[in-house]
Amino acid sequence: MPLLPSLARWEALTAFASAADLRLVLGLNGCLGRTAPNAPLNWDEGLRRFLTDTARARLPVWGFELANELDGTYSGSDGVMPETLGADLGALAHIIEGLWPDRVNRPVLLGPDIAAFTGNPNPNPNPNPNPNPNPNP
Repeated sequence: MPLLPSLARWEALTAFASAADLRLVLGLNGCLGRTAPNAPLNWDEGLRRFLTDTARARLPVWGFELANELDGTYSGSDGVMPETLGADLGALAHIIEGLWPDRVNRPVLLGPDIAAFTGNPNPNPNPNPNPNPNPNP
């Protein structure tokens, strides 16, 4: 499965969102491909091209969000340090400003989207394994 949608799929998705009068925000994983918690993202590994294609095609995107699953659980990385995430957000802001020089049409930058996953195999917050709350039925 590709990490980023093809341009054709992205065009179809943005057209659908526009037709439905929706604002589209794309979340970008802040851990995927990271080699260490303090290593910067590799912007040249597809992401910059994707953003460039989006800007050149003038696709209607309301915003980009950077950094979900910051502990690295889903991406197979060691996560990301807060200072590194801050630097990544600054780098992404610079890329977006360069690709969308007109502020009126520039997608907003959001983040981080904190989707904390602790790896707990039992998502049930109730510590009582007895499903019957009445011990004397």
